Amino acid sequence: MRLCLRLTVATCLLVGVTYAAVAWGCYVHLAGMPGGGAVAHGQHLVLMLGAVPVVILPGLFLLGALVRRVIRPVLRLQAAAGRIGGGDLEQPVPPGPADEIGDLAACMESMRSGLLQDRERLRAAEQEKRRFYRDTIAAVSGGRLVLCDAAELDALLGPPLAEVPVASAEDQVEARARVRSVAAAAGMAEERLDALELALGEALGNALKHAGGGRVSVHAAPECLRVMVADRGPGIDTLSIPRATLQRGWSTRISLGLGFSMMLELADRVYLDTGRSGTRVLVEMGLAARPADAAAALASWSRF
Repeated sequence: MRLCLRLTVATCLLVGVTYAAVAWGCYVHLAGMPGGGAVAHGQHLVLMLGAVPVVILPGLFLLGALVRRVIRPVLRLQAAAGRIGGGDLEQPVPPGPADEIGDLAACMESMRSGLLQDRERLRAAEQEKRRFYRDTIAAVSGGRLVLCDAAELDALLGPPLAEVPVASAEDQVEARARVRSVAAAAGMAEERLDALELALGEALGNALKHAGGGRVSVHAAPECLRVMVADRGPGIDTLSIPRATLQRGWSTRISLGLGFSMMLELADRVYLDTGRSGTRVLVEMGLAARPADAAAALASWSRF
């Protein structure tokens, strides 16, 4: 746009200087003739007034044409390029005039369409991969570990009975005591309280280690309680989910590792929603005691 404006101004200046030089030459020529002073003055006035149709009006017309045919289409393409660079691939690139700018707009639209298709293919492949992991992990864990998305997990949550933020080891102790108190008030058996508190401690330890803390909430469900630990950490990479959740003792900086396998042994069911915006672990524990609960909790603890 700046180049077009500079070219327009330069063209107008060039025409204006040329016209002024010709007018001045005519004035000097007429003024040098005998008795030509009055004539030269009149002719000079006519020549100056002639600058309006000769210089100013063509300059304005040229400027308008440049704005309409070049500057505005280029500004639209600049805005479209900014949107594409920012990741917004939904809005099409506006078509340009039937010239090189229009060809550039068509190329940009083709690029945007290709990038959008590639992103959709990657998204579909990621969803298919997560479905495969979900089915495989559910089968291997006997249905005790469920990978879900945010909407599915939200559907499992009712109004919270209690919420506790956790940002330190002291907060973790307080959260465990608060959850145990709520669970006991709901009628959970003593053996189940121990298992729930131990599983919650593992989930909170992971949130503190990998995300710097999180939030605990307790939710009532038919014949059970659901305790959720949510954080805003980097999440678990999709390729790491099977090993992070099923292989005992495996751990990386962004995995759950050992603590997750313990949660699976202690809880009735564990739901996992993880992504770039954080991780949510929902531990489900029935209120009624099972004969093997205490022995299972002790055996899980003694193996580590």
